[in-house]
Amino acid sequence: MNSLTEIKIIEYNPEEDAAELSLLVRSFFQEQGDIAKRNKKFTLKDALSSTKLDFVQKRNNITLIAKSNNKIVGFIRAKKNEGIWLLKEIYVMKNNQKNGIGSKLFEKIKEILKSKKESAFYLSIIPLNKNALTFFKSKGINRLNMIELEVRLDDKKFDCKNNIIINDTKFEY
Repeated sequence: MNSLTEIKIIEYNPEEDAAELSLLVRSFFQEQGDIAKRNKKFTLKDALSSTKLDFVQKRNNITLIAKSNNKIVGFIRAKKNEGIWLLKEIYVMKNNQKNGIGSKLFEKIKEILKSKKESAFYLSIIPLNKNALTFFKSKGINRLNMIELEVRLDDKKFDCKNNIIINDTKFEY
């Protein structure tokens, strides 16, 4: 466990934080790809481009960072799309997890969305991401709203070891 001082949750400032945040963004997307068994590598160039474009504070985009000892240790981003707020990413560096940082980020984004008079927001999770499932379940989130299905356009086969049954229909993941 890493020694943390006070955690500050602040708005992301691209001019000051883009380079440092891009390292975390790369880690996030690489871990998500590894969990989903995707072979695509998310490069630092990809991450830097994303942090400069996608993470910028706009009316329909909220990005918060968690800082400890003046270093970014986590981030969260929500985006409004077609009138619905989506939690796009939440990530805490591995050596700083289990210290309440993700909870602070999550609570702050909820607070901001409530202040905007929003009644709900949505998020997607890779079914094999047990850490994310456990985290969100611990936050009282247990309502399944939508299932995203993948349509393969190539002949690639996946070794799916898990399944879920919904309304008597079996799906693999």
